[in-house]
Amino acid sequence: MGKYDPLQKFFEALPVSISTRTFSFIEIEQILGAKLPGSAYDHRPWWGNQIAHLNRPQATSWLDAGWKVESVNQKTGEVTFIRK
Repeated sequence: MGKYDPLQKFFEALPVSISTRTFSFIEIEQILGAKLPGSAYDHRPWWGNQIAHLNRPQATSWLDAGWKVESVNQKTGEVTFIRK
């Protein structure tokens, strides 16, 4: 099981009627059962919707579940996902 598999499973379990979801970074860490890397807090590109890169397992988790990042606010530590 990969580090970001719990996040993918969380998205897959959301009802189809939910089309947007905002999380705090802390909520994502709770879902993962692990801390996010410092780059998630400091670098906007970490949240990019790039599945083509092998070093992007976090993006693979939400994209494979049918979601994508809509916006990130690193000052407040929040990220909004929308259903693709």
